[in-house]
Amino acid sequence: MNIRVMWFFFSFMGAIASFSVAQVFQFRMADDRLHVQAHDLLSLAVKIATQSRETLSAINRLTTSPCSEKDVQELRYILYLTPYIQDVGRSTEGKITCTAVWGQLTTPIQLPEAEWKNERRTALWRNIHGAPDNRLIYDIGLVAGKAVAFTRRNLFQHFETANKNFQAIIFSPYGDHVLASMGTGTPAMIPLLNQPNGILTYVGRHAYECEKNFDMCALVQSKVSKNITSTSPLTALSITLLGALAGAGAGHGLSRQILSKRTLEKQLERALERNLIGVVYQPIVRLSDRTIVGVEVLARWTSEDRVSVSPEIFVPIIEKMGQTRKLTRLVIDKSLAELEETINRDSYFYASLNVTVEDITCPEFRKMIIEKSRLHNIEPNRIALEITERQTTDMATLQDAVKDLRKFGFKVFIDDFGTGYSGISYLANTPVDAVKVDKMFTKSIGTHSIQSRMLDNICKMISDVNGSIIFEGVETEEQASLLQNLYPTENAQGWFFWKAH
Repeated sequence: MNIRVMWFFFSFMGAIASFSVAQVFQFRMADDRLHVQAHDLLSLAVKIATQSRETLSAINRLTTSPCSEKDVQELRYILYLTPYIQDVGRSTEGKITCTAVWGQLTTPIQLPEAEWKNERRTALWRNIHGAPDNRLIYDIGLVAGKAVAFTRRNLFQHFETANKNFQAIIFSPYGDHVLASMGTGTPAMIPLLNQPNGILTYVGRHAYECEKNFDMCALVQSKVSKNITSTSPLTALSITLLGALAGAGAGHGLSRQILSKRTLEKQLERALERNLIGVVYQPIVRLSDRTIVGVEVLARWTSEDRVSVSPEIFVPIIEKMGQTRKLTRLVIDKSLAELEETINRDSYFYASLNVTVEDITCPEFRKMIIEKSRLHNIEPNRIALEITERQTTDMATLQDAVKDLRKFGFKVFIDDFGTGYSGISYLANTPVDAVKVDKMFTKSIGTHSIQSRMLDNICKMISDVNGSIIFEGVETEEQASLLQNLYPTENAQGWFFWKAH
């Protein structure tokens, strides 16, 4: 075989191989995109379900006389805290008697027979009329006990507008009830659960994900272009030429390998393995004299390209990788080792660590944090654990875990209080040492906004359960001075005092 023939042969085979790999890669990218969409869709559905469940529980716990003026006022406050809920109210004998938006109804609204009831005996309707005005239709209506809640319209609409040929459903695990649907012909998608995506299937490619704590799954489906040339002829030509020049598909495979090494997920895997996640500390000050009484430990990471990556980006990636506990352990190891001398030198100084509900409720985590405090000769009462709201759990399980940690002397804080109903639920049901008020309320102090008017009520609520307060996000002298005058015995943190370093 002469050189020209050999060159032509390997160039031709390389072009064919590259074109074939590109076609398969297109399907793989489509599948990855579908899995991300299914995850994002289910995450939103879980947030809505969590908020709905907690909202119904909050209404049923009210001690006010149902539909009285005071009761409607409480309903409106609950509604204010719920971004996914359009209206809340009371129901009696299958009839809506009052709501936060409409007040007491002159003529109660009869609810139709429930489309579905879950194990918690929560009744559910889709596309339901829940107001005196028949033009108003809510996506989902839920009733538990004597409480009723209606979700906002079009909460999932952006999934349809952002994705061409997009179809999706949210359904019960056995496929017997569709809770929400997007696109056309969506109920017929359930049979897809038992059908794997073929290597070259371009119609009906799908992905799904389930959440066992809420008995719901999300299934998404999309059509993929049959041929890569129909998507982008120029791209197809470029790939073919690249394959010809590479001679077989070796070049393409190598480039894929190099590319994969540079992805954030791969870099984070290496960073976790090599303990390359760093920590910085943001001081917490006493408002009365602005003395530093502790620090919040914050994770930081610089990529292999020497770019500082925000925790809002890399922490969710680590969670998706299932490496949250590894990150938590790494941050605890580094921070306690670095702060050991400072903590033991100052009798009041403490370190505040961000942990998830999953961490708190894990017996292995509780054992680990006890061992680490002993290893570094740090008394447990000098370590605070801030509960973040990334995940949900059974409240009784959380209560037991918090009591166990506090029994050993550890402090437990609620983080970002006021951003959702979960924080209020934690405060009402779980004994804690301090509550960190979200910066949204801190920034409002001294203004005439509704957040500013709510701040006093929030602080009173915290004081009623014997909790201390830490104000987050203090950025100006005016905010610091107002907080110092109003709450001199409490603590605060923010850029005005110190930046994380």
